[in-house]
Amino acid sequence: MHSKIKFSCHPRRKSFGFSLIEILLVVSLIAMIGLAIYSAFSTGLKVWERGKHFGIEEDIAIFFDHISEELRNSFRFSRIPFYGRSQRLAFVTIVKTLSGSKINAEEDSYISQIGKVEYEFDVLKDQFLKREADYGQAMQGKYSEKGVILKSIRNIEFKYYFLTRQGEWHSTQIVDQLPAVVTIEIEYADQSGEIQKITRMINIPLGFLRGT
Repeated sequence: MHSKIKFSCHPRRKSFGFSLIEILLVVSLIAMIGLAIYSAFSTGLKVWERGKHFGIEEDIAIFFDHISEELRNSFRFSRIPFYGRSQRLAFVTIVKTLSGSKINAEEDSYISQIGKVEYEFDVLKDQFLKREADYGQAMQGKYSEKGVILKSIRNIEFKYYFLTRQGEWHSTQIVDQLPAVVTIEIEYADQSGEIQKITRMINIPLGFLRGT
């Protein structure tokens, strides 16, 4: 006997949906990718914040070295008087200016001459500013544009010291004559948000050793 084979006339239906396992795999992959992106972003943000605060400390150290050299080169000069306040300082010193001639076609030459520098703390912007002038400009009251020396700082305070006739040190925040010592205290926020203070004491060789 021959068995009859029956063929179905209805075509097999194709499935276009996703199984539960496929959906779970996709969701898991998306979650893993999102977690990796967040982790990389968070790490990068922490590194940037740490580098930002290291940059502030480095800028403060450079500023201290620079103003120390300027103050040690200062001297008593009647035509450019010393001006000292708690957050502003101006004095005569040696400045470097362009000589007007060139050593070669690509490099300008600088000369050292008597001039004036001014420092001022901008409380509203938390910035420490500087401007300077050579001797001729200082006599005419003309200065360079104010440049930002330090950013993102909380406060700057100057104090001025004189040695009295009794052999004791006298400090003040308002002075109009060259002191023997200037201290500079800078406040800034570290990476944890805590306020830190750095103080530098600068001796001025030609300053007044005795108060009047």
